[in-house]
Amino acid sequence: MRWLIALFCTAVLGFGLWGLWLLRPVAPQFKSPLGAYTLDMPVRWSGNYLVALNPKETSFPEAAEVVTFWTLPKGNEQAMPLLTIVAHEEAVFKKLRRKLEIPDARLQLPGNGRYAFMAYFPQSNPYADYTRAAKRFERMLMTPMELVEGFKPIPMEPVKPKKAQRRAAKKPAVKTVIGAPKTVIGTPKTN
Repeated sequence: MRWLIALFCTAVLGFGLWGLWLLRPVAPQFKSPLGAYTLDMPVRWSGNYLVALNPKETSFPEAAEVVTFWTLPKGNEQAMPLLTIVAHEEAVFKKLRRKLEIPDARLQLPGNGRYAFMAYFPQSNPYADYTRAAKRFERMLMTPMELVEGFKPIPMEPVKPKKAQRRAAKKPAVKTVIGAPKTVIGTPKTN
């Protein structure tokens, strides 16, 4: 009889723990519209963020995709960017690295064969010190470690160069130096 009571208690405890497991908060996951990566976001972001895809006034005109995650405004607050992930085709990214200065507050993420990814964080808290909005913004910020752990590139085949580009590559290149000033890519606007 005691073993029957012990079995019953074990079953109730098991189903109770299983029920608690089902009720745990689940972290949101974002999949790139290009199908190039997925991002597991922190649980604290659930219901507290907005996503902007390829904004018209972007600081990255050469990018294949720009995804910006914004705070969800509460009351009369303005939405502010929390994280921007920029995808460049590998060939374009190599050219940009040679020509351009990459802005601060960035992190290069693993590529997927076709795209190179850069992440940009806010350089400072845009809200007034000691306000609720500033505290909420600080809590919502993702750390670089969280981003690296949650970012999963989806492998893709590289883009093959077109025939005209192949022929041009076979011709000996003439070395010309153009004295243009360096271009600096700005971080996404906060307003």
